[in-house]
Amino acid sequence: KMYGLTTIKVTDAILEEKDNTLKLFLHGFFDELRLEANYNVNGKILILPVNGKGQCTISLLNVTIAPTITCQLVNKDNVTYAKVDEFVNDITPEKAVYHFENLFEDMLYYYQRIVQ
Repeated sequence: KMYGLTTIKVTDAILEEKDNTLKLFLHGFFDELRLEANYNVNGKILILPVNGKGQCTISLLNVTIAPTITCQLVNKDNVTYAKVDEFVNDITPEKAVYHFENLFEDMLYYYQRIVQ
């Protein structure tokens, strides 16, 4: 689940039209975006084995976004639609916080040492 998407503060919006092409440039800001999900991982970080599953939370704080959306104008049955050709988004958080429960499930002793 994703939380915080409805709290966007749009700071700038520019719409350009040229040769049946629309380009929308937006700039916005979120105080916090948070993702809560289940995860399952089996791999290594450097030489440490990582094997775990459980809940994870990823929080992005003070997030600046700058999406650019390019569309082609299409006429169908005398109605004009905008068909999205490209969506590019630049997301820059000031800080990212990650929490994975049971990440070092098989290595609880090492996990407790790392967290300290």
